[in-house]
Amino acid sequence: MCLHRKTLTLLITTVFLMNSANAIETIVFSKRPAQPGDISIQTIECDLDMRLLIRQSGQVVQAQNQSIGRKQLRELTILNVGPNAPIQAQVQYDESSVALKTAESSQDATAQPPTPQPVTGKSYLVVREGNALTITYPNGTEPPALEKEIVRQNMESFGLPNPIANFFDQRQIRVGETVRLPTQVARELLGFPDTVKNITQFQLRLSEVKKIEDRQCAIFDIRLIANNAEENSLKMDLAGSLILEVGTCRTVAVILNGPVGASETHGPAAGQFEVASEGTIRVAVHADYTTKSR
Repeated sequence: MCLHRKTLTLLITTVFLMNSANAIETIVFSKRPAQPGDISIQTIECDLDMRLLIRQSGQVVQAQNQSIGRKQLRELTILNVGPNAPIQAQVQYDESSVALKTAESSQDATAQPPTPQPVTGKSYLVVREGNALTITYPNGTEPPALEKEIVRQNMESFGLPNPIANFFDQRQIRVGETVRLPTQVARELLGFPDTVKNITQFQLRLSEVKKIEDRQCAIFDIRLIANNAEENSLKMDLAGSLILEVGTCRTVAVILNGPVGASETHGPAAGQFEVASEGTIRVAVHADYTTKSR
């Protein structure tokens, strides 16, 4: 009789554990609208190493190695929100730098110290009004054109609906499941607007769900391929990971790397030449979120 009780207890415990395991295999995402006082501290790094070749009549007439490294540390504070997205924010650039390296061969290349961009150490007020983005200093004065252009490129999607959050909101996904995302989401994820039309595959596989700093997060494996058959198109095959907050649909981190290449033909028919480039790219983005106390 005692043995039967032990067996029954073991079976009940096993079933309970199996049900618990199954329960966490499926998660449901929910979107959290932006609120005044929300702060995101963002670190963005992008390294591009390319080999540039110029060919004419099948012969290489010039070859050059180029490397570009970009790094930004910025803090975005939401000041005002509209019905569907934030409409006013202040962005502070603690660091924004570019490092260039050019040489005829990889052996000749020497690393140059990063060059700070003019936005470093400065704050800007960003306001979204329809399709227009207004950028000023916090006191209302207008920054120089170069600073405005840097901020505009960084904040291009500010105030627009978030396609990543909209895609995942109320979506139920199992661990191990693969989902294919609309190619437009790549623009929000990577900030590569010019490559959206070339993307042929963009999918995520939910590999793990775990708590990160008391927040339930979904960890996805990413595969992004741009391999359009059209001439003069950018090609890439990137792999990496995406970490997404389950309860807010906010992006915590993105890491992507892989080969990239492009080829363009220039000049008249009698003297055409090809400019080809191939190499690797690495993109790493990390965001910490907090709320400013009022």
